[in-house]
Amino acid sequence: MPTIAPRTNIAARRNFVRLQRPLTPPAPDGDGRYTEEPWTDLDPPQQYARIEPATPQVMERISANATTVITQASHVISLPYHPQLTTDCRIVDERGRIFQVLGVSSPEDLSVDTVAQCQEVRVPNTGASAARAARPA
Repeated sequence: MPTIAPRTNIAARRNFVRLQRPLTPPAPDGDGRYTEEPWTDLDPPQQYARIEPATPQVMERISANATTVITQASHVISLPYHPQLTTDCRIVDERGRIFQVLGVSSPEDLSVDTVAQCQEVRVPNTGASAARAARPA
């Protein structure tokens, strides 16, 4: 029988993250790419999460509970259930790392935890940090 308690221990959720979705859909720029869209925060916008590399062992654990496993995922991010988190969203950690969400699941469909399969987006270092998530005061 499934339990209603979170699968990820709260102490393991060490990363403070910001959850965002595009404000508008991206538009083609004429060079085969898409324009950089502005991002807006989800509601609630910030949560503590567990960020771990997408090792074969982690992906195998996810495949037991998910209908689709994304093989291109570089990281798996576990956080409390968030109904607005979709594959259109991104997750930004407190260090400014950006993770594009490739897949989202809720273990056993209990709406207690969210497991996001993500690809880290490498952005060139311009001296200014991109959309930092601030820890609560």
